[in-house]
Amino acid sequence: MDILTHIFIPLIFLYSIRKLEREYILLIPFTLFPDLDKFIGTPLLHSLVVEFGIFLIFCGIECFIRKDVKCRYSMIAMIYILSHLIFDIFDGGPVYLLYPFVDVGVGLEFPMKLVIGNGIEFKDVVPKVVYTTPHNVGEYGGVVSGFGFIAMFTFLLMILYEYRFKVKRPIVK
Repeated sequence: MDILTHIFIPLIFLYSIRKLEREYILLIPFTLFPDLDKFIGTPLLHSLVVEFGIFLIFCGIECFIRKDVKCRYSMIAMIYILSHLIFDIFDGGPVYLLYPFVDVGVGLEFPMKLVIGNGIEFKDVVPKVVYTTPHNVGEYGGVVSGFGFIAMFTFLLMILYEYRFKVKRPIVK
C-alpha cells in the first residue's frame, strides 16, 4: 500500500467521527511507522506482538509524563499503526502478525474477474489468503498510487467543505 493511502485513510476515518484535532496531524508519522522495518531489513515492525509491546511502552511513558492513565496519544498512534497493518494485509501483505515467534506473513489477494461473453460470469470470487516467509524486506514498492491521491483529495475536500459551508457536525465523544 502506498504512503498517501496509509496517511489519509486513517485521517478520513478519524475526521469523520471527530473534529480534526492537532494530535491527529502531529501523530501522522505513526501511519508509516511499520515500514521502518524496510530499513532494518527485518519484518519486525509488521508484527502485532512487537507493536503491542511498543504500545505498552508508549502508554507507560505517556502515563508517566502526562500523569494520565487514558493514554490518548498512544491510542491514536496505535490506531494509525494498526490501520497500516490492516491495509497491508488487504493489499496482499505480507504482514508477519506473530513475528518473531512465527516466521510466516499473511495477506489477502482478490483475484475476482468479471467475464463477459456468453452471458456474465464471475470467476475466482473468494479472496485468497497468501502465506510467505520474509524476503525482499528492504524493498519498498508502490510509494505513491492513484488511490492514495484520491484519499488525499477526499480528505482535503472534506475539510474544505466543512470550513467553506461552516457545517456543524455532531462530534462523537
